[in-house]
Amino acid sequence: MADEDKTEEATPRKRQDERKKGNIFQSKDITTAIFIFVSFFALNLLFPYMYDLVSETMVYFFRLSESLHDFEMTEARTILSHLLRVLLMLSLPMLLICMMTNVVITMFQTKMLFSLESLKFKFSKLNPLQGIKRMFSMRTQVELLKSMLKITIIGVLIYGTVMDTIHQLPDTFNLAIIDVCHFTGSAVLGLVWKIGIVFFAIAILDLLYQRWDYEKKIKMSKHEVKQEYKQMEGDPLIKSKRREMQQKMAMGRMMQQVPDADVVIRNPTHFAVALKYQEESNSAPVVLAKGQDYIAFKIIEVAENASVPTVENPPLARGIYHTVDIGQEILPEQYQAVAEVFAWIYRLNKRN
Repeated sequence: MADEDKTEEATPRKRQDERKKGNIFQSKDITTAIFIFVSFFALNLLFPYMYDLVSETMVYFFRLSESLHDFEMTEARTILSHLLRVLLMLSLPMLLICMMTNVVITMFQTKMLFSLESLKFKFSKLNPLQGIKRMFSMRTQVELLKSMLKITIIGVLIYGTVMDTIHQLPDTFNLAIIDVCHFTGSAVLGLVWKIGIVFFAIAILDLLYQRWDYEKKIKMSKHEVKQEYKQMEGDPLIKSKRREMQQKMAMGRMMQQVPDADVVIRNPTHFAVALKYQEESNSAPVVLAKGQDYIAFKIIEVAENASVPTVENPPLARGIYHTVDIGQEILPEQYQAVAEVFAWIYRLNKRN
């Protein structure tokens, strides 16, 4: 089916199927922009801790060098373990923050989706024609433009920051190390905030584009919508045949009960109602079968073949047909008329 034929919005079932396949829309630029903000904000907060830890480590090694006369393997292992511990204490907080940031942002965008479908190997990915097609696709062109825009913006911002701070560099030679670190960190953080703001603006535009592109890809044709409706609701032709079979089975069961009736009330052929009264189990006569037109004719035919009395009473036949279901007792307002019918039957049976 050609893409131009897919004009219908995706149905909820289509969206659910695409989600199960791992096909959802998300913006990597949103993740990158938020990651930049969070990571450098965390670095700014952790800088005093990291500075103190590095200072203590340097003091420790200087003092250790004064006490060492013969460098042996024991001292080497001590120095190495201390170095590893310091590196772990320096890097672990930032690693955890960066990892949690990526996980939370991804889970927020994907709504905690986990699908193995996208990890499966597909031979279609090895098709060189498909690869060339992807190289010149609209998505690839958009990604290329975004990358060029980011590189240009970063270059301009770095150049502006360097030109603003280069005249202050000679003054740093007279500053303490901590002041130099603050000066450098302030310049870097200012640059990062500017880059982060620009990246966030690009990410918002990218999010809108990704959503538009995703909605375009999952659009359906009218034929696909009809086919999905048939799968969910069932083929109308099959449903009608199934309903017809059920009606035939119900009619067959109903006709089997007609010979057990005490009387059939009819009008004269348009409506027919078969009644049976069992004093020990029912407080009123029960409708065993009822029908209109052809079904009424069959009820009367079966009743006559089984020698079941039939009585013509059009108002009573219509009233019971429209108000009482099969297997239910007649209504109290119908007692008088039905009692007269049963009295006539008892007199007829007594006479016979």
